[in-house]
Amino acid sequence: MFKINVNIIMKIEKYIYLIHIIIPIFLACIVNLYIFKNDLYKNNDKRNIYLPQGYIIGIIWTIILGLLGYVHYLTYEKSFLSRIIVFIIIYCLLYPLLTSKLDNGESIKYNLLGLLLAFILFILIILKYDQKNMIFIYVLPFLFWNIYICIITIFFNDNIKI
Repeated sequence: MFKINVNIIMKIEKYIYLIHIIIPIFLACIVNLYIFKNDLYKNNDKRNIYLPQGYIIGIIWTIILGLLGYVHYLTYEKSFLSRIIVFIIIYCLLYPLLTSKLDNGESIKYNLLGLLLAFILFILIILKYDQKNMIFIYVLPFLFWNIYICIITIFFNDNIKI
């Protein structure tokens, strides 16, 4: 019959957090390659000069999605919060595809939605977990990046169409 080796299962469980981190990073790399291959942002002449170059934004989002994957691992037993994190990861992966043909004034709606999602996630993690766990620290880059993007698109944009 089939016997399960307990030592192998214990070794696999020890590294399960890597799966939660690697999957969002892998998906972010696929989205970044799609954007790069199809030159989605090359035709955007009205690009804000205060935003970093596209490859830097791709690296930032890859790091943020890796951190959100780790937060998903840490909150996996709380199914509601885990589902919210999966929804946010999917939104973050779709965001560049949704806003690639829009100028900054039109994409501000998506930026504000991202900021709202970041605040909701941050507040839910603080309410559900002790501050001893410090899980909220892994969400801070996502929150700060969304604040930065909203400030840039709102205050340093000439043609806002909300």
